[in-house]
Amino acid sequence: MLKKYFLLLAFSVAAVSLLLIIPIGIENSYIKVNTIKASATDVFTSVDCSGTIQAADTERVTLGCQVKISKDYFQIGDHVNKGDKLLDIDKNVAYQSLANSNSSSLNRNNSTSSQVSSAEAESALKQALSMGVIDQNTYGSIINQFNSSSDSSKSLPSASTSETEDTKIMDSVEQSLYAPISGVLTNIEDGTSGFTPAGVTIAEISDLSSFRVKAQVEEKNIKDVKVGQQVLITGTGFNGTYSGVVKQIYPIVQNVSTTTGTDNMVYVIVNINNPSANLKPGLTADLKIKTSEQKGVITLPYDYIKQDDSETEYVYVFKNGHAVRKNVTTGIEDNDSVEIEKGIARGDIVIEDFSDILSDGTKVKIK
Repeated sequence: MLKKYFLLLAFSVAAVSLLLIIPIGIENSYIKVNTIKASATDVFTSVDCSGTIQAADTERVTLGCQVKISKDYFQIGDHVNKGDKLLDIDKNVAYQSLANSNSSSLNRNNSTSSQVSSAEAESALKQALSMGVIDQNTYGSIINQFNSSSDSSKSLPSASTSETEDTKIMDSVEQSLYAPISGVLTNIEDGTSGFTPAGVTIAEISDLSSFRVKAQVEEKNIKDVKVGQQVLITGTGFNGTYSGVVKQIYPIVQNVSTTTGTDNMVYVIVNINNPSANLKPGLTADLKIKTSEQKGVITLPYDYIKQDDSETEYVYVFKNGHAVRKNVTTGIEDNDSVEIEKGIARGDIVIEDFSDILSDGTKVKIK
């Protein structure tokens, strides 16, 4: 009797062990896979380019004569209002600069007039005399008239004329010392730097409430870029993604130096929507100009799509514990994914890595 109990106990233990081992074996026969659920999204093609952020409105102040700055009222980074006085100049230095300029101009005019009378007029008349075109009396008469005319042209301008022109220039200089627009001072000449030549920018004011990007588009891509297209703007020097719109396309192609040599580029102006304090003039920006867009399409990452020997593209879909092959037709591509035009529907569970799947119908388990 005792022997029967031992046999029954042994049989029970074996049965329980078998029941525990069989599910483990079945589970191990399934290949574990990653999946993604097919869903609709918006896709677009783009032209990628880069450029520099600029203030949309910038004014530069220059002067019409050499000056010496005697006082700055603002520093770089200060906000100024239109009409604020930016700096003072030493007027004596400005007037002396104008006087020197007038004297140099007069000497140049006299030199030119003298050269014309001696080098050209007399040579031509002598040649005409030697050829018999004119006689000696005519030659003498023309020379006398020419010398008289030359003496008249050498007369000095009146003091009142010179003073009037100098006054106009000084009035212009005085007016230039005031801010032409409201904004942030992004550059100003240091009053201790000595003399500032005529034509040099002494101050730069930027309206930092609006920004744009001046970007370079490769010649091969410019045909796809149109005014009014939407733009995504990112950069390493600022946080977030900004939106913009193509405002202007330059009418010429320019040869621009690049890190690899030179390329033909077309400049494009992109206005930035809703700029923030993160943006600064001079920062580099990366742009994606949307050239076409489709809404509500199914996309998959590239790793989910395979191609067989006949170049037919396909995916595997998870269905009832099995991998089911479905041939697909692809469309628009971007950097990360591709559009699926035909072959799968929204909600399908698509298998990512099926390198171990041997055929359609292989048993799989989602990780």
